[in-house]
Amino acid sequence: MIVSRILRALRRRDDGVALPAVIGIGIVITLLVLTGAAISTSGATKTLTDGNSLNAMQAAYAGAADYQSRLTNNNGYWQYGASTAFSGTSAFPLGTGSNPAFGTTTGGSWATVNGSNNLETYRYEVNNSKFASTGAVQLRVTGRSGNQTRSLVATVRGTGFIDYLYFTDYESSNPALTGETQNGNNSLSCLSVHMSDPAYTSNTACDPVQFRAGDVLAGPIRTNDEFTICGATFNQTVQSTAADGVYNRPGGCGAPTFAQASPTSPQPAHVGTLIMPQTNQNMIQATRSDINATPGCLYTGPTSISFNSDGSMQIISPWSKATQVTMASDGITYTGGTMAAACGSLSDLSSTTGARVTVSSNLIFVQSVPGTTTTSDPNYWAAGAQPSTPSSGAIVCSKSTTSHGVTTTTYGNGLISPLSQNYPSPTEYVGTVGNLSTASPYYCRNGDAFVSGTFHGSLTIGAQNNLYVVGSIGYADSTNDILGLVGQQEVAVWNPRTSGGTLLKYASGANVSISAAIASNGGTFTVQNYAYGPALGTLTVVGSIAQEWRGAVGTTGGTGFTKSYGYDQRLKNTAPPKFLQPVTTAFSISQQVEVSAAYKSDGTSVP
Repeated sequence: MIVSRILRALRRRDDGVALPAVIGIGIVITLLVLTGAAISTSGATKTLTDGNSLNAMQAAYAGAADYQSRLTNNNGYWQYGASTAFSGTSAFPLGTGSNPAFGTTTGGSWATVNGSNNLETYRYEVNNSKFASTGAVQLRVTGRSGNQTRSLVATVRGTGFIDYLYFTDYESSNPALTGETQNGNNSLSCLSVHMSDPAYTSNTACDPVQFRAGDVLAGPIRTNDEFTICGATFNQTVQSTAADGVYNRPGGCGAPTFAQASPTSPQPAHVGTLIMPQTNQNMIQATRSDINATPGCLYTGPTSISFNSDGSMQIISPWSKATQVTMASDGITYTGGTMAAACGSLSDLSSTTGARVTVSSNLIFVQSVPGTTTTSDPNYWAAGAQPSTPSSGAIVCSKSTTSHGVTTTTYGNGLISPLSQNYPSPTEYVGTVGNLSTASPYYCRNGDAFVSGTFHGSLTIGAQNNLYVVGSIGYADSTNDILGLVGQQEVAVWNPRTSGGTLLKYASGANVSISAAIASNGGTFTVQNYAYGPALGTLTVVGSIAQEWRGAVGTTGGTGFTKSYGYDQRLKNTAPPKFLQPVTTAFSISQQVEVSAAYKSDGTSVP
């Protein structure tokens, strides 16, 4: 109104004709200045908000790295934490360990990002409910800067044997299997020694096994030794405990091809030692009904496991008395056991067809028959005792028959699998020891598993002694099925022969395929009797192989199988349940994704 009256007065004066334009321009300029100030203030606020949001995300990343570091330095750190909705059924027996990042309440603690002057902080929540089965934890981290918070969920996973298509402790063969002796002294077995060991000498050490020209390794490989390579091709990373770029190349061998090598990243790349557990017997803890909400199944003595594509399996295990057990707090002394329905009935396990059991996401462990020193074990058998109702037609340990005054003793381990196969076969050569000696490949009280079929589900099978692959093993659903096979001694492709060297299972050109993560704690992955018979076809493995020693599957003389090994890429992010883990390992973040903020800046949880 005031401006209008001034303008009307000016219009009545001749000397004010130009003044309205000047005043109008002034008003416009004033408005622009005021608007600019408002825009400047708004922009400053937005810049501050954007900066806090970015810093909050960086704080979340720092929190994930902090937890990863703690878990690497202390592989038992997954037992620390605080219960939240995110942690689900997780247990935290060690509490929070005074770590401020485990704060969960309004006004509660946050950990400070190093070097941020307390301006950026984080807290994290742990879900360890599947750590025992997968070796991984889920981590939700919330970063905070100013009044901004952002959250991410990460999978923190230890470096394990399944990260490699091929892992070995020694790059030589097991002298107990090969009979290899020392150079110049045939009376002494060669010694298993790493090439980097100061005690290594070529005269006493077992000869290294070469990767040969024509070998193609389609997956990452690693050894605690030094590789011997004669022209092979490696399509992914190659790692060893030797110095970067160091490997043994025998005279006359062509140069290998390392697809991942570069001037700044030589191959093989140096890494530390990945230690295999001395025994897999700790797997038996997964079958305890007193500490597991859903225990696995324990079978005793030689056990046949045949998979069906519908997610079931036929199990014959005539020595088994209790398939789930309880123990004292020492984890050694047995206090009881039951014949769990989920693992099959006593009568079915001793029948010709076996017990039909549904595959569960769990573990099966096959133990040796407990002897005289373990009378408290619910699966105990006295010396000389044997099952009274073995599979029809099967022989447990020994059977003697007399005809026309001549006594014949036949040996067996009590199994006739659903494949109608005795172990050993009637004409199979197993030496002169029979099955009453522990030196027999089928000693009747051994914890041996005999496995085959089309698998559907998620499972790990561990054997206290040998695990025999008695037929091809494939997945019904290659996207979701996952299987682990762990033998304390050999994981062997069953390939019986007669005393004359004739193969009883496979004919010339026959192929075998195995889809599984394979591990041998104290032995090797190999083919039984690989040096006998005609040239077979291709042994295809899709998964991973970890072993104490290198195992042979064929010879340059034309016997056994040729190899076709491929890495199952899914093993980078998942694992068979309760699969074999290294003694110590480094942890890394395999996956991470931003999610809605879990907490407000005052620490209040967001529903």
